[in-house]
Amino acid sequence: MSPQRLSVEDIFVLIPALNEAGSIASVIGRLRALGCSHIRVVNNGSTDDTAAIARGAGAVVVDEPIAGYGMACWRGLQDLPENARWVLFCDADGCDELEALPHFIAAAREGADLVLADRLSLPDSAEKLTLPQRFGNRLAVVLIRLLWGARFNDLGPMRLVNRVLLDEIDMQDRGFGWTVEMQIRAAQLGARFTELPVCYRSRRHGRSKISGTVRGVIMAGTTILSTIAYHALWPRGADLKFASLRRPM
Repeated sequence: MSPQRLSVEDIFVLIPALNEAGSIASVIGRLRALGCSHIRVVNNGSTDDTAAIARGAGAVVVDEPIAGYGMACWRGLQDLPENARWVLFCDADGCDELEALPHFIAAAREGADLVLADRLSLPDSAEKLTLPQRFGNRLAVVLIRLLWGARFNDLGPMRLVNRVLLDEIDMQDRGFGWTVEMQIRAAQLGARFTELPVCYRSRRHGRSKISGTVRGVIMAGTTILSTIAYHALWPRGADLKFASLRRPM
């Protein structure tokens, strides 16, 4: 199958946000500088000016009052425009290397249906993550490799995914298990994926909702492991409609 046609105009950017008033304008500005014009911020119950600042920076803002990373992502996927052929997920804290987007697009053009940011392959980036984050991510990807044979390095939040694949994945998680469920389902479906080593920045504003508290780390770790266990015990089969689109990387 020939490489896919893809331009930045085909990409719909989705940014879950909770109390990120200090960074959201910069994130949107960086994306717009890259040519992204379809940017949707999901305000996940912020008590600061995140929503107003995001609107002022040029993003469309939708509200999702029910807390949860996956809940915010799911809300953002509702009523996507027809021309949104690809979805870019990224965080609102400014830590993602958004400037790597052209490389993501290039990987997608070469045939990947899912392009993931790998923060752990570059030592300087890995050091920006807490020890529990590094350990939890490593454990999760090892389990995915053992159970489904897919070799991931990271569970990074920045990811570019084909709309067709995303529809076939049929995301169910509404919490911290969103990223790992997407990768498990991609493995189950035999999707073409690639990971790109990226620089990861230290947070300059606010506090992480996961690594910023002991409770958040425990909740995230428990959710990730329970998500893996659930999909291992009750797997969903590969969809034949998507299977017809597969091609080796």
